[in-house]
Amino acid sequence: EVEARTFAVVKGILESAAADTAAPRGSERQKVGDFFAVGMDEARIEREGSRPLKPFFVRIAAVRDRNALAAEIALLQVIGTSAAFRLEVGPDDRNSARNVLQFSQAGLGLPDRDYYLKRDAQSTTLRRAYVAHVERMFRLAGDAAPVAARNAQSVLRLETRLARASMTRDETDDPLATYHKMSQMSLSRRAAGFAWDEYFRALGL
Repeated sequence: EVEARTFAVVKGILESAAADTAAPRGSERQKVGDFFAVGMDEARIEREGSRPLKPFFVRIAAVRDRNALAAEIALLQVIGTSAAFRLEVGPDDRNSARNVLQFSQAGLGLPDRDYYLKRDAQSTTLRRAYVAHVERMFRLAGDAAPVAARNAQSVLRLETRLARASMTRDETDDPLATYHKMSQMSLSRRAAGFAWDEYFRALGL
């Protein structure tokens, strides 16, 4: 109930800001209003299609090694995606007076690992529908049908590997199982397969 009311209040603020043509240029109200208006402009969204995404596709296609991959993951996270894993800043669970950089598992298009690993008929049907959806997204982004089909299968294979390495929902609910505070140097040693220096450099940290 509290969440629903909060959403309603936020929606009211956004709609009011979008309708306010007298808001001073550069003000928070003007920027919030413009942001909301652009997001709700369905005619423009349909007209532009995937064109605004092209610079990101070009950048992703240029990735050729681990360093470039780490940097690209960082840049995608900066714009709000959960590429590969989730990055955020929040209170240290054992010292709420201090905010720390936090990583958690992500990168799955389906809700959690069980959707990829269960072998029952319903799960199998759901995965087929998911692959069809991902294939359609690739086609809408401009891929030819055979390429889109191959890419969708690649996505499923990659996400299934991520799912196998992911914690279960019960495990992620355990605050002890998800608390592993460490230095950047220790992180680089324990997860040496990822180019952490390039990643942090791309984040500007």
